[in-house]
Amino acid sequence: MKGFLGLAVGVTSILLIVSMAGAQTIQYTATMLGRVCDQCNTLAIGVNKHGIVMGNIYNQTPGSWHTFLWSAKTGMTDIGTVPNGADQTIGFAINDQNEITGYLTLVPSGYDVFTYRNGEFRLLGIGGISAGLAINKFGEIAGYFSYDPSDLNKHHGFRYVKGLIEEIVGLYLANGINDYGDVVGFTTGESATRQAAVLFDGETDITTLVGPISSATGINNSRAVIGGDQNGAFVWQNGLITHLGTLGGAVSGPYAINDSGDIVGTSTDALEIAHGFLYRDGHMYKLEDLVVQLPAECHRIWEARAINNRGDIVGTCATPDPVNPGGEAWSEAILLSPLKH
Repeated sequence: MKGFLGLAVGVTSILLIVSMAGAQTIQYTATMLGRVCDQCNTLAIGVNKHGIVMGNIYNQTPGSWHTFLWSAKTGMTDIGTVPNGADQTIGFAINDQNEITGYLTLVPSGYDVFTYRNGEFRLLGIGGISAGLAINKFGEIAGYFSYDPSDLNKHHGFRYVKGLIEEIVGLYLANGINDYGDVVGFTTGESATRQAAVLFDGETDITTLVGPISSATGINNSRAVIGGDQNGAFVWQNGLITHLGTLGGAVSGPYAINDSGDIVGTSTDALEIAHGFLYRDGHMYKLEDLVVQLPAECHRIWEARAINNRGDIVGTCATPDPVNPGGEAWSEAILLSPLKH
């Protein structure tokens, strides 16, 4: 594929059907979200309860990243950059108030955490290298900052609450936050081994879930935690760990979990080719296998990055290569929306 990552309005809707034994039939529509230029890729990262999609555009010429918002009404919109020297924005999460967090690059160097809402940017001013990786409905943010990336002891997870930045001692990276303020991520110990961890609201102790060489990537409001270890994707809740399996390959990793416990992520198949998956009721499903007919613009859904509480899923397709039959060219964001019954 030509890079990873887009103004185009979604162009097609496809019916997805999957029948699960003893369960209601699941049906979705699929909408391609488009690309903004011939040399652009689009990658969908988040979706909120209103169906507003956030993602990133990668323009190979000149090689820059910008964050986008997409809605069925307006299509895809580049949010631009702040006027004080930032040349790129990369978004990582969106909440139900349409607030985005991520990081922007500052000229001549450095990253800073930003939030964006209703056309306005705000910088947290942490300095060094920092990024917001998750945001809850109250605007509380989880992320990381570092003043010296070469020194593991100077790389810290943080939680941003009520205008204050709280360093989480012992947490190397904070990947997720729920509406109660619980934060998940991983610690780093000797030899850079990692342990998945959860920080409960108001506590200073980190509860180790799995380790070593593991990471927690998300948490829902029932305190179900998702992550990955040497055995692939897992979900942890109330001390019980369940591994999700794979799509037939060696690797699986989850990106998001909603309050119903539905999980989305990426797994490899028997040929070690990556596909987006939905995990529900103990079963892992390859997303494009659920589609009666994939949109012509989508050769393969290679990842699923987010799922909201009404079941909307966003991810990214590899588009067909017009020159080499069977090959893949660009990346284009896709939205899967459940049909109402």
